[in-house]
Amino acid sequence: MTCERQGHSQDRLRVGRQGTAPQKADPPYSTGAAVSALQRMGDRAHVAFIEYYKSSEGRGMSWADVAEVIKAVAPVFTAGAACTGACIAYRGLTKWHDETVGKRRIELAEEVLADFYQSRDIIKAARSPFGYSHEGLSRQKGENETEEDTRILNSYFAATERLASKAEFFAETWARRYRFTAVFGSKAAEAYDDLFEVRNEIIVSVRSLISAHGHHLSATDHAERERWKNTIWSGAEDDPIPARVDRAVEAMEATCRPAIQKAAR
Repeated sequence: MTCERQGHSQDRLRVGRQGTAPQKADPPYSTGAAVSALQRMGDRAHVAFIEYYKSSEGRGMSWADVAEVIKAVAPVFTAGAACTGACIAYRGLTKWHDETVGKRRIELAEEVLADFYQSRDIIKAARSPFGYSHEGLSRQKGENETEEDTRILNSYFAATERLASKAEFFAETWARRYRFTAVFGSKAAEAYDDLFEVRNEIIVSVRSLISAHGHHLSATDHAERERWKNTIWSGAEDDPIPARVDRAVEAMEATCRPAIQKAAR
């Protein structure tokens, strides 16, 4: 009879083990994990109290027994307080990290958008057809240049000089491109390529005009020279440069403006 009961008990135990689905553990420092830990600690404290009560043989608990119970459960409450503190600290650290990353993202968006606004103004000023007598003097003169040649060639070179005076700014702007790509992605960073392509095209057009000066040009070459002039100087009816720069700025606004406005809410 005893063997049958033991067999039935073992069968029920095996069925219970097989039918019980494994419980998913709470992640460390989560609220569920903290509650579970505190519940286990409370169970230990309850067991300690019952044991002391039993040892009193039903005669009740003396003050000495109470002191012993307090001594036994004190580490439980200390551990519970430590567990709760760790949970609060973890959540606070996570919140601080998210706020710090968000702040750096907003600051980067502000810096990059300001760079693009300033770049637009610099390119606009560099392409002004109006110049000063001292502009272009850093250009190395040719051996057989006449005064008229010098005047024309210096007027071309003025655009390069104006851009060169902002070389440090453009270097810093381009260097920020790598941080921007890491945060906002390579697709958003394509606006940098569009902006710097315009800047480089102006510099190349200046070199082309200086190299072609004084040479006999075909009709095709004349058309190309006019295109170079329209690149380095503003004012042409079909001037494509402002529209290209504006598109680069607008593309950057579409990326940076939402991040900046999110912080203002």
